[in-house]
Amino acid sequence: MFCPECGTKIDEPMNFCPECGTNLIGLFAEMEAEEAANKPQQTVSTPAAQPAAPTQSAQSNRIETVHADLPAAEPESPAAQTQPEENLPEPVMRGFILTNLTSLSKHLRTSVDALRGIFDQFIATKRRIGVAYQLVDAGDYEYLEKGLFGGHKHVKLGASSPWYEYADILLDLNKAEKKAKQPETDFLFIVGGNEVVPMPKLPHWQRNNPDFGDDDFDTDFLYAYPYGKEMEEKMWNGKIFTYDALFYVGRLPLVGGDEGLQDLINYFNRDLKNSAGIQVEMMYAQSDPNWKGVTTKNVAPLLKQLKVLNYQKATPPSDGFGYDYLILSPTISLETDSPRYHTSSWFNPYAQFVFINMHGSDEPNYPYYGGYAMGSRSDFQAGLEPAMFGGMQYPNIIFAQPCYGARFIGYPKEKSMVLTALSNQTLVFVGSSRIALGYPKGNCSLDQVNSLPICCSDITGYVFNDLAMKGYPLGVAFFQARCETYRLGDKGWEEALTIGEFNLFGDPTLFCAVDEGGKSVKKASKAALTNDTNGIFITSMETVMQKSANKPQSMLEQLRQQVNKNILDISESIGKHLYEEYGIPKREPFFVQKVKYSNGAEQLDFHYGVGENENARSEMIVQTDANGDIKSVVQSK
Repeated sequence: MFCPECGTKIDEPMNFCPECGTNLIGLFAEMEAEEAANKPQQTVSTPAAQPAAPTQSAQSNRIETVHADLPAAEPESPAAQTQPEENLPEPVMRGFILTNLTSLSKHLRTSVDALRGIFDQFIATKRRIGVAYQLVDAGDYEYLEKGLFGGHKHVKLGASSPWYEYADILLDLNKAEKKAKQPETDFLFIVGGNEVVPMPKLPHWQRNNPDFGDDDFDTDFLYAYPYGKEMEEKMWNGKIFTYDALFYVGRLPLVGGDEGLQDLINYFNRDLKNSAGIQVEMMYAQSDPNWKGVTTKNVAPLLKQLKVLNYQKATPPSDGFGYDYLILSPTISLETDSPRYHTSSWFNPYAQFVFINMHGSDEPNYPYYGGYAMGSRSDFQAGLEPAMFGGMQYPNIIFAQPCYGARFIGYPKEKSMVLTALSNQTLVFVGSSRIALGYPKGNCSLDQVNSLPICCSDITGYVFNDLAMKGYPLGVAFFQARCETYRLGDKGWEEALTIGEFNLFGDPTLFCAVDEGGKSVKKASKAALTNDTNGIFITSMETVMQKSANKPQSMLEQLRQQVNKNILDISESIGKHLYEEYGIPKREPFFVQKVKYSNGAEQLDFHYGVGENENARSEMIVQTDANGDIKSVVQSK
């Protein structure tokens, strides 16, 4: 048969046309008959099992073999770093590659010299295309700035060294550049996971909330502000936003052993092949059906330039797709026995830009993204699994909004979306380490989408997509997305949480090939996000009501409830609002918090449980002023 769209001859049954991506499901009668007779099998291939780690000698030989896949420095030169500086193009981007060769060599079970050789050739090749990276080894670093008594401090940091000691090295490098009046380096590529270069772990704003589940969160945001340990407290109260940032940050986490070493080499090769621009032509989007309006707004910048598959040809709108390019789960699910509605029949492994707005889970054995049925608070099903990212066919970019959507610390590759994706074809992955928040009412008609308000991670996703499609380096696009999340929000803990919990994984200098024939040099300001250096900061957060099935109310809590009778009156008003606007049956909040700001303003946060599935708990947070007037409503992903 031939593709009905482009006419490409197709000799065997397949879900999508390999030339134009048109949906072919249902066009092969024999394939449908076979699927009806058999239980569906996952069609996305999973990464092959890795062989046992070779000996040191065999490993060195293997490095040389794979190393040779990197573009040669020059035909007449054994190494690019021997080229005269005047023969190299003027750098369009400057960056530090921060790692710890000693820790990384132990993690990957190879030698420091072998790793240094891999980094040197990667850096030399990037330099020839205008990206000037400099390797910074925190495991053996001598400070450029002289100390108090005139000497140069020498440090050998390890896995137990705190993040701010690694950050202090970056500050030393920045000071040296300023002193020498050299162009300042503004990209930071951290290579290695938490066991190589520690990822800052900060106390969570909701750590006193027994049902929120998170006592802390992981963030690389502080590496953009490497001014010392005090930045941890300044992140909590919001003062960090009065400081100028120094870097656009990205990180490449790696599993251990020979498998991780191979992933590193493969990523570097893939990075180099796409350093002149990632070719993006087709997108894939998947969403909880209750958020389809928000998702449509978030992917609008992508739809202007990228192709999509038209799913309406195979499934009518009445089956729950809503829009012809958007997959909705659990209408499409991993848990169905029907091949027609199984995710493997709909996921597009040929997409180069993936946007996901679904629920995630902190359950260690539940690595899926899923969704609730339209209008339901209990019918939850898994809709996407890590193996699907492991089966993608082209270099790609992924933005994932789900809670815990980018978890990786302490997880094996097969249970981490981000580790699986980066070990395959993904070049940049943006996602959250903990709870992600967004606008709860995303079910609307197409003509209402433009006026639909968005908040928190919805803003982050929209701005990132928009700037990525304009050719900004993806590290720059993500930093600016963080800035806009703060500027356009209420500048409270919800915005700070989103800014901190979402991280970019991959090389921050990479960009989409949207400018014909040119290299991307677009930057965003790293100046303080507030013009008022005095600012408005959080001064305290107090629990005024706590009610949990797992923790009965104490006498003190009952007393608080009586003293704060107005809290109950406000809760009554909120309950009516939630039912009328979002269809949520009347219920009491399980946690109420009072937030005070430095300007004397007070804010009340009411937390309501709205999702009943044990694998993907969901809650809604309503913010009011001290008089009970509603300021905002957000929902966890």
